[in-house]
Amino acid sequence: MSNPLLLLHGFAGGTWSWEQVTAALTPRKSALLVPTLTYHESSDGELLPEVDFAGEVERLANLVVHSGAKPIDLVGYSMGGRLALGLAIAHPELVRSLVLVSARRGLDCAMEQACRRQVDANWAELLEREGLDAFLDRWWTQPIFRSLSQLAPERLAPELAHRRSHRAAQLAAALRKWGLGCQPAYSAEVRRLRTPVILVAGKLDEKFVGLSLDLAAELPRGRCIMVEGAGHQLLLEAPGELARIIDEEIES
Repeated sequence: MSNPLLLLHGFAGGTWSWEQVTAALTPRKSALLVPTLTYHESSDGELLPEVDFAGEVERLANLVVHSGAKPIDLVGYSMGGRLALGLAIAHPELVRSLVLVSARRGLDCAMEQACRRQVDANWAELLEREGLDAFLDRWWTQPIFRSLSQLAPERLAPELAHRRSHRAAQLAAALRKWGLGCQPAYSAEVRRLRTPVILVAGKLDEKFVGLSLDLAAELPRGRCIMVEGAGHQLLLEAPGELARIIDEEIES
C-alpha cells in the first residue's frame, strides 16, 4: 500500500484547488488528505492572529499525527509549499517525500524580509480597505500570473468564483502572519534535510525556475522538474502533468 498523500493549497486557495489534479491521479489505496489552511475557505469563528507560520506548521503536524497516516508523501503549492517545507524540516519523521510546486524557502537578508513584510502589509491593507473583489482584481494582474491569460475563460472562472468566497479579514491575516518575510529562511536547515525533494516549476515562471534550481542545489536530495508551456499556477495550467509527476515521483 502506498503512503498517505497530503496536499497543501496556496494563498487564497482551498480544497477545491486540487480537484483537477486529484481527478487525474492514479487511484490510490491510501489516504488522501486535503486540508483547508487556517484563514482560508469557509473557516468559521474569530480570527486567530496567534497562528503564525510556525503555529500553522505545528497544526498541520498534529493533523498528520492524529489522522494516524504517517509517514506521508507531502505536496505543497506556493504558500502551501513553504508550509510543507517547514513541516518537513520541523518533523522529518512525518514526511517520506516532498514535492514543492512553485515554492521556495525563506529570505536570507533581514532587509529583504522587512521589505517583503511591508509589501504584504500593503496587500493586507488593500483587502481591508477596498474588499475582496478589488483585491483579487489587482492580485491576478501581477506578472507572476501573466500566463493565466492563456487559459480559456471557462477554465479560470470557477477558480475566481471560489476565491471570492473567502473573508477579506482572514486573507489579510494570512498575508501578515505567513508572508515570505515572516517565515524562517531555512538556509541551514535545507542543507541538512535528508528527505527527497522534487521542485516543480512552470517553464514560463522564470522567477521560480531560478529559485527552484537554487534550492535544489542546496538540498542533499533535491531535484527539479520544469513543466513546458505553464507558469506559476500549475494546479490550473497543467493539472494533468502535475498529477503525472506526483504519481511517478512519490512512488520512485
